[in-house]
Amino acid sequence: MIKLKYLTAVIFIMGLVHMVYAEELHTFHDSDPFPHSFLLPMAIPGPPWSYNVQLTPFLQQKDGENKLDAGAHASLGLFDWGGIHFRSPGARTAPTAEIIAMVGLVNDSAKQNGLSLLAIAGIPTKQPADGHHAELSYILGVSWQLTPADWFRWTANLHYDFTEKHMIPESGILIRLFPKFFAGLEGRATIGKEKIVYLLPSLKYNLIENHFIGIGYEAPVKRDREYDWRIYFQIEHGNH
Repeated sequence: MIKLKYLTAVIFIMGLVHMVYAEELHTFHDSDPFPHSFLLPMAIPGPPWSYNVQLTPFLQQKDGENKLDAGAHASLGLFDWGGIHFRSPGARTAPTAEIIAMVGLVNDSAKQNGLSLLAIAGIPTKQPADGHHAELSYILGVSWQLTPADWFRWTANLHYDFTEKHMIPESGILIRLFPKFFAGLEGRATIGKEKIVYLLPSLKYNLIENHFIGIGYEAPVKRDREYDWRIYFQIEHGNH
C-alpha cells in the first residue's frame, strides 16, 4: 500500500514551497473559506444557527480484510458561546453515536482563533467491533484553533476518556495551496495500556461556495493499531 511517510513528506514540501511563494501566488478573500479538518471536530463554536455537515465513506483494511464503511459529522451553532455536534465514526466498524457539547472559553471576533471546552458522550448503536466501546463512554477535554495567516490553520484537541481511562491527543494543520485547494495533515493518538498513533495526510477542494470534496489516507506509525489503513473520501457542506 502507499507509504505514509512519502505522502507526509509531500504535504510538508508543498507547505514549505507555499510559505516561500505565498504572496506571489495567492490573494485570498472571505469568499474562499477554510474547510473543516478531515476528522477532528471544529475547535471553536460557530455563530448561532451556523452549520457544517460532513459525509465520509471509506475503505478500511484490517488483518488482510477490506471493508467499506461510512462516517458522518454534523455541527450546529446554538449560541454565540456554544454549540453541539453529532458524529458517527463508522456505521459498521465503529458503531457509536457521539454527542459533542462545545463551550467557547475565549475566541476572537472573527472566530478564527480560540479555546473551547468539549464534553463527549458516546452511545453504542449495536454490538461493537474492532475494540470500540461496548457501553456508554464519557470524554472531556479542550480544543483550540490558531489561524496566524490566511493560508494556514492549526487545530488541536486534548481529551480524556473516563470509560477507557486513556488520553486522546489530536492535532491537524490545513495549508491553503491555492485559493480553493488545501492540503492537510492530521494526527491522533490513544495513550493508555497501548499507544496507538495514526497520521492522515489529505487534500480538499472547494467546488463551489461552502461545498468541499476531499480525499485522505490514514495509517498507523507504530505496531499497535486498530486497523491497517483507511482511504477516505469526503463531501462537506456548511456556512461556517
